[in-house]
Amino acid sequence: MLQRVSLIFFFICFSFSMHAGKIEKGYEALRIYNYFEARKIFTQSIDKHPAAAGYGLATIYTRTDNPFYDISRAHASILVAQWGWMKASEKEKIRIKQLGVDVAQIDLLKKRIDTLAFHITEKKETVVAWEEYLDSYCGSVLLKEAVAKRDELAYHNAQLAGGWMDYRIFVERYPEAAQHNEAIAMYEQLLYETITKDSSIASYEKFLREHPASPYAKLAEDKIFHFSTLANNITQFHAFIRKYPANRNVDDAWKRIYALYTADGKSTTIAQFWIDYPDFPFKETISEDLRLSMMTL
Repeated sequence: MLQRVSLIFFFICFSFSMHAGKIEKGYEALRIYNYFEARKIFTQSIDKHPAAAGYGLATIYTRTDNPFYDISRAHASILVAQWGWMKASEKEKIRIKQLGVDVAQIDLLKKRIDTLAFHITEKKETVVAWEEYLDSYCGSVLLKEAVAKRDELAYHNAQLAGGWMDYRIFVERYPEAAQHNEAIAMYEQLLYETITKDSSIASYEKFLREHPASPYAKLAEDKIFHFSTLANNITQFHAFIRKYPANRNVDDAWKRIYALYTADGKSTTIAQFWIDYPDFPFKETISEDLRLSMMTL
């Protein structure tokens, strides 16, 4: 009886080996965890059956119970499987569907591979690693998360370096980063502080020449005005106006000159100011003050 059962089992196996194709043998080897044989068959069949062989290889490289575990190779293999499925004939698709392989299973395995690679990259904690992930796994299901991780780490590195150039590099490299506006603000601030660190008029002039559109340009103009008129006298204010006619504080300088010159409030003084400073921009102020000074109350 035992011999009869053994004989029947032999004929079944013999029949399978006679009728099953090479790719089917590969999946049978994979089913019984004969990874060496399965990998050998899939590698030999990749040109003829890219979808089925690619999926099989990706499965082997994804599993950790064999010496072939390699997520990079798994990713390359699943891409071959995706391409192979798109190019496969209907007859080929029917054949490999019988092996449990279809477009849904290929996509599912790709997502798993993308996720495994994401976690591996996460442990490396380097911008370079995230750049490599984004380059290699461009269609990853975790693409947005990877970009966010990369940007966050790159910005942290810029903060640690702490120089205006470090923030500028970040802004130029990652214009879509969530930290972009904050990085611009830090760049502008540190650039201003670096150029004007000695608080000299010359340094503020240099800053305005090189960065006239900076949000700190107004502050630089205010600093020039402040340091140019420390004595708070007419001579300094007038010299400031002549030297910096485009400075936003020119009007204020004129008003201070007028206030100092006409401090006594006399009509003769106001009239003399008009003569001495014909380029005073607020003529209506002189006219009104002159009228008021001559009124009999």
